[in-house]
Amino acid sequence: MLGEDQRITAHEVLRGITIDAAYQHFEDDTKGSIEEGKLADLVILGEDPETIGTDALRDLPIMETIKRGETIYRA
Repeated sequence: MLGEDQRITAHEVLRGITIDAAYQHFEDDTKGSIEEGKLADLVILGEDPETIGTDALRDLPIMETIKRGETIYRA
């Protein structure tokens, strides 16, 4: 069973599904971070996932979802 000392941080999780994942697929020149000229699929959250407790992550409100530069969901 995994213990608390084997968990990764919220920052490490976010990197793992953004810039690190893009790098792994050789796509970090077009996606994975918010920069001019890169694809912009992202979500705007109601709170900073790096500052709330892990138990609160599942209830983190999604305020807006943007895909290819257009809002597809807004709370």
